[in-house]
Amino acid sequence: MTRNRRGDARPATALVALVAVTALAAHATTRASASPAQDAKSSPRRAVERVLAASAPLYPVEVNGRYGYIDATGQLVIEAKFTSAFQYHDGLAMIAVGDLYGFIDASGRTVIAPRFERVSDRFAEGLLAAAAGNAWGYIDRTGKWAIAPKFEQTGQFSEGLAPVMIGGKWGYVNHAGDLVIEPQFDVAYGFSEGLASASANGKYGFIDKTGKTVIESTFESAGSFSEGLAPASTDGKWGFINRAGRFVIAPQFLSAQPFSDGRAIVYADVNGGCKWGFIDRTGALVVKPDFDSIQPFSDGVAAVMSGDRWGFIDTTGRFVVEPRFDYTESFDHGLARVVVQQKTGYINTKGEYVWTPSD
Repeated sequence: MTRNRRGDARPATALVALVAVTALAAHATTRASASPAQDAKSSPRRAVERVLAASAPLYPVEVNGRYGYIDATGQLVIEAKFTSAFQYHDGLAMIAVGDLYGFIDASGRTVIAPRFERVSDRFAEGLLAAAAGNAWGYIDRTGKWAIAPKFEQTGQFSEGLAPVMIGGKWGYVNHAGDLVIEPQFDVAYGFSEGLASASANGKYGFIDKTGKTVIESTFESAGSFSEGLAPASTDGKWGFINRAGRFVIAPQFLSAQPFSDGRAIVYADVNGGCKWGFIDRTGALVVKPDFDSIQPFSDGVAAVMSGDRWGFIDTTGRFVVEPRFDYTESFDHGLARVVVQQKTGYINTKGEYVWTPSD
């Protein structure tokens, strides 16, 4: 579940997207060695600046083979000096220097020095999966081990528990690192709405936080509950079950993803051709399966691939940004990462470049 994170820059997850802080973030970056407490003591204004910098969305970009971050206006506010850079989550972003990974805050200040060879790319409930040698554990937001590395594999925390592998089987630990559900599963996913999908003996069901089976393991596969429903498959077709384990949307799709804002992505056979679209909670198609690939709605639009080009549709399925990109990611507080001829840029919701594709 946890894997080594390398490669391209990705758009930052925004925190609040109202304040442009080019000068403030640049100032904060030059004071990378100072702590927030020191800044607050030396100047109340600097403390305010740091808070404002942390509240604005930032996006990773590549400049001359190095990675830094731009703000929502396209201004470079964190110097391009990293080997790779990843999106922000909860105020921190993973960066790499050489083959080692660490984390910076929204001002560019290093909060966890690059010293890990393998880590997850984001914190969840204040903890991050990281490896020491061949063993995995969890660090806190200061980089200290909160749960010593002793697991073969790990997943992210959700609802107070995280799946971990011991002896080739998956169980669950709490924030203290205590095993609360003994390792017994071949596959185990994170908890959502109080239940987790888990598999033993080749079939999937759902357990509660005590490890008790509450939906019997009768499914070929199953995803997470969201908005009271979970995707599940039987006889090679996917539908959606309720918390009683009964199908409320009949198995009819070739693939399905959890609901979000009343819609779920499905892969359907339409007139002999398999395409992606969206259904509502009744199972009715609200965006006809017309697309070769698709991503969830974000900022009111969804990234879709038509033929070999990506664009964006609204909730009715109408293109609002025509498909002209080699690849796109979802909009994040008004900007979306796009790729053209292996070069990365960012566009706004009108399809206009804020950061022109560059190496």
